[in-house]
Amino acid sequence: MISSNLILFSFHLEGEDFVDVVEYLMDPRDKEKLQRLLSDESWERFVAAAELSW
Repeated sequence: MISSNLILFSFHLEGEDFVDVVEYLMDPRDKEKLQRLLSDESWERFVAAAELSW
């Protein structure tokens, strides 16, 4: 159930964010990609894409 929700949700992410996530998952040792995923800007785009409220 969770994996299907993640797959559906992933299509709502902007293309660049989705690529960053896939690239990080392919090489989780890449600290630069992880830092980019954890940035405030990325988090704000994630929240906006998910239509969540703070």
